[in-house]
Amino acid sequence: MADHLLGSPFKIKQAICDEFNISSFTDDKREIDKIRTVHNITIEEKEGVLEFIYQGNGFLQHMVRIMTGTLLEVGLGKKMPREIPDILAAKERAKAGFMAPAKGLFLEKILEKMNKILLEKIKQWIEYLKNKFRLFISLKILYFFLRN
Repeated sequence: MADHLLGSPFKIKQAICDEFNISSFTDDKREIDKIRTVHNITIEEKEGVLEFIYQGNGFLQHMVRIMTGTLLEVGLGKKMPREIPDILAAKERAKAGFMAPAKGLFLEKILEKMNKILLEKIKQWIEYLKNKFRLFISLKILYFFLRN
């Protein structure tokens, strides 16, 4: 399995490492934006154990586990790398692979670059709210003067 999976990482990365709607790779039923960017997936074999490392701008419920299960199915030959774009396009959980167990899954770190991007987004949002609040206050004041 490792040879098959490790032998086609470029095709897998080409298909998954991008911005896309991850509906096929999550059990999250909430009506939220499901567009996420997977920047990189690293698959390494260390002492007979496959290690999957995902880098992205956000992950939803079971996303990494389902992506891992799908990639393992590619490694087992149950799915082909060329099927990944169709799975993404389907936006249906049933099209993706099994959900890998959570055992061994952990958040290793939050990259500084991502922190800076997040901080910038927060600053933009605060600025937006400030401007909106000022507009709201201005409208209230104008309304008050017009009313009196």
